Amino acid sequence: MSSKRPTLYLLDSFALIYQVFHAIPLMTGPVGQPTNAVFGILRDLLNLRRQRKPDLMAAAWDAPGPVFRSEIDPSYKATRKDQPEDLTPQLDVIARALEGFRVPVVAVPGFEADDVLATLARRGAAAGYDVILCTSDKDARQLLTDPAIRLLNLRKGQIIDAAAHRAEWGIGPERVVDALALTGDAVDNVPGVPGIGLKTAVKLLNEFGTLDQLLEAARAGRVPGKKGQALVEHAEALDRARRLIQLRDDLPLKFDPHALVTRPPDVEALQTLCRQCGFHKFLPEIEADAARWGILPASSVAGPGPGQIPAPVPVPEPVSSIAPMPAPPLQANDPLRSIDSHHNQPQQSFIPNTETTEIRPVWSATSAPSSVGNERPIWSTAEYRLVNHPEELAKVAAELAGASQLGLWTVPGSPDLHRAAWVGLALSSEPGRGWYFPFMGPPGATVIPAQTARDLLTPLLENPRIAWHAHDLKAHLRVLKRHGWTLAGKGVDPMVLSYLLESGERNHTAPELAKRFLNHTLSRPPEPNASATTTRSKPKANPKRGRSRSQADASEETNPDDETPDVVGLPQTTGTPPRDGFLVFADDPHQDGPAAVPPERLALWAVEWADASARLGQVLAQRVAAEGLERLYDTLERPLIEILADMEEAGVALDRARLRQLSRDFSARLTDLERQAHQLAGEPFNLSSPPQLRVILFERLGLPPRGKTPKGEASTAQEVLEELAALHQLPKVLLEHRRIEKLKNTYLDALPNLTHPDGRIRATFNQGVTATGRLSSSEPNLQNIPVRTEEGRQVRQAFVAGDPARQVLLTADYSQIELRVLAHFSRDPALLRAFEEDRDIHADVAAKIFGVALDSVTSDQRRMAKTVNFGVIYGLSAHGLASRLGISQSEAAAFINAYFDQYPHVEAFMTRVLTQARDTGRVETLEGRRRAINGIKHVEGRHRNLAERTAINTVIQGSAADLIKRAMIAVDQRLKETKLPARMILQIHDELLFEVERDALTETARLVQEAMIHAATLETPLKVDLAAGPNWLDVEPLEI
Repeated sequence: MSSKRPTLYLLDSFALIYQVFHAIPLMTGPVGQPTNAVFGILRDLLNLRRQRKPDLMAAAWDAPGPVFRSEIDPSYKATRKDQPEDLTPQLDVIARALEGFRVPVVAVPGFEADDVLATLARRGAAAGYDVILCTSDKDARQLLTDPAIRLLNLRKGQIIDAAAHRAEWGIGPERVVDALALTGDAVDNVPGVPGIGLKTAVKLLNEFGTLDQLLEAARAGRVPGKKGQALVEHAEALDRARRLIQLRDDLPLKFDPHALVTRPPDVEALQTLCRQCGFHKFLPEIEADAARWGILPASSVAGPGPGQIPAPVPVPEPVSSIAPMPAPPLQANDPLRSIDSHHNQPQQSFIPNTETTEIRPVWSATSAPSSVGNERPIWSTAEYRLVNHPEELAKVAAELAGASQLGLWTVPGSPDLHRAAWVGLALSSEPGRGWYFPFMGPPGATVIPAQTARDLLTPLLENPRIAWHAHDLKAHLRVLKRHGWTLAGKGVDPMVLSYLLESGERNHTAPELAKRFLNHTLSRPPEPNASATTTRSKPKANPKRGRSRSQADASEETNPDDETPDVVGLPQTTGTPPRDGFLVFADDPHQDGPAAVPPERLALWAVEWADASARLGQVLAQRVAAEGLERLYDTLERPLIEILADMEEAGVALDRARLRQLSRDFSARLTDLERQAHQLAGEPFNLSSPPQLRVILFERLGLPPRGKTPKGEASTAQEVLEELAALHQLPKVLLEHRRIEKLKNTYLDALPNLTHPDGRIRATFNQGVTATGRLSSSEPNLQNIPVRTEEGRQVRQAFVAGDPARQVLLTADYSQIELRVLAHFSRDPALLRAFEEDRDIHADVAAKIFGVALDSVTSDQRRMAKTVNFGVIYGLSAHGLASRLGISQSEAAAFINAYFDQYPHVEAFMTRVLTQARDTGRVETLEGRRRAINGIKHVEGRHRNLAERTAINTVIQGSAADLIKRAMIAVDQRLKETKLPARMILQIHDELLFEVERDALTETARLVQEAMIHAATLETPLKVDLAAGPNWLDVEPLEI
């Protein structure tokens, strides 16, 4: 075959979907939706387009309804398992991905996707194309009789033609159907001949010829033994199997190559999909795909030089050996537009319903995305100024005295804000206008002493009429406060504003927001010692922050005379919001950092980010006001920014000696557990080696496997070991070993390395991460310090007061806050009365659902009631409750029904929440925080149930988050008013931790308790439990 022949790539959609679904561990998106199959398909499509560059593409899909094979055998596919619950909601998203890549999706009622592939492959080969079937389905090998058709295993990157097939199977493709008829197909419930596998089938066919010839020989007695007898007995079934396995290549499909031409991607649609799924790593790859067509999406084009106006980007013709032709648009009454999702169809499947049907592409010349080719807004840097003389700074300060709002960007010397030097400050007064004031620089650089700058800028910074716009304002406040500067005016943080608007979106970084709202790609920080001629290389990872995710590579030439910094995204940690814009350099610890960068190079970058902060602040503040969220920002989120900055700067003292001792104790415990495991197994083995565990558990001990890995091997995951623990002691020992080892590695050995020289550990509190409104922490995550086990609680013993001789730790914890929120919203009289009388709520619920007196409730009944209580909050189903309590599903359903019988107002509240979610597409918390609820109207029950659980949980957990934030503000205000020697140092879900001088403990505890109780007025009283002690574990209850 000539390599110059155009290529037609055909995707076996469901084969590929199932393959990636089982190969990739479960992933979830920003709203908790499963996304692993979507991830795998997007990855495969991007790789296929980049590496193989197909000229034509199409995807085959199964049409809804019965297929002709069911008429041949009614039991065809009857034994197939139900579609995995986590796969179903991903199918529509995968269909959107195919549409975004302009891949036509083809299905024919009455036939299967395999028949569509066979028809397109035969006709494509006949039309002169090299046809590549992307599938690992063995049935497709029968199509290899045509030398123009080959198979591609995407997982292995392996091409299979007729010769490769013959070498692997030992027969030619013309015998595939006969061989598979003999072996059968258990997946499709196609029975074969007992005792005949593929090896035997190939041997028989090579000896006797075709299947008909083999059957003739068997009837004549020339096939000896049981095999010959089985062949004769199953002759009729063999004929039926052959007809089931034979692919139809004569479907009523008109092969139109123009409709299948590979097209430019719909960048906007694909990037929206990726953001909804949390696939930010694919954003630059999608832009790179578009760039290969000559299309540079507006968001990926590098910024112009000073004073330059970017020209619009033309829309190119698709690069292909076949010119595209416009496809007819779908008509409003076209029955192909809406497919019953019960049959797992995409929202726009191209399903023929006429005798001869044209293949319709997703994209046509009339439906190209409007964003492609649009002109970018002008972003001029002509009025960015470097100010490195005090006289000039004084003039700028005087000029800005009357400003009502300013963009601000600080340049610290490192990401460690507690110890970082201050390199410089940038301000921006209006779009395209700003100044950079350097306080440090390389030898020979002209800078302004920081003290001089502070003296000159203090009147400006302390002007209460100025609104300060700074992305991640908390980090900038830390830099300012650390060096004795203060901001008196209102703070406007685009990151927090964006979070209020879209709490389900995980990426609120400055580069992402600039792309989304300003249509601009922000420059990345210039590196020390880099030449003025910059290259657009990917940033290197900061060891402290893990992997970096770069934005798309801007594919335009660099002007050697242009001092503009690199236009690439900033380093970012997976799962943790970065302090983006803070200089993070290569892994070389000997680099001098930003102080080594010439001020004139830092100036362009820093002012651009200050400029972007101001523009974003204005845009997002307007949107927040339009959405009615201004009060939420002004009274809750904005005051919290400064409080969190103070908490980060304060940190919490760590007893490193105690951690080291615990680490030694845990090491000894691990050694003992390893000895026990070896004794129980009867031989030594590596407890951390899954292959060795499989041998011990399932071969040596003969325990039954409970699940498989994506590679088909017996699983040794935690849930499997938990099941096996009821059968043997070894799994119990393995589970304890894993738990102890995780505690040791995650906390005991890691935390000492994260402390500062003053012995305190300083986490970052994240205000814009969780979809419910809860705060989270990172570097390290102190909110996950374990408390459920004795060993886990011991970790808390290492968190101590900074000066044990005169200080103690005080904890203040809201009691059952989520259940009180539930009582408030539901106004259920029984729940309200239980809280008003301060009764044990779990015992009270147990008494009602079990129908016993309160003083007769057993510990088991209370435990079950507690699980039901929280199960209601988290939308736990009867199946989930049964699994947690170890009871039957019918018993669990009875418990839930009994609960709602006793607390009918709770069920009514949940109904109101779901009605609001269906009517408006969102829910609201106590303070008016909103969250979009995707999938609430989904026709597939499993997907809809997830959305319903999310809706109810968001209202309750989000309102609890509002309460603790309101409490933090109230406590902070009271502490500042009273000037008590105490400070808030940690927030962990519903608990606040304080460092207090011993003499002020009682007064501080009373103040904290009162402020927290009165932080909000609910239908039920709030209760705060207080305790104090030398460390976070050994605290004694306080009665105030």
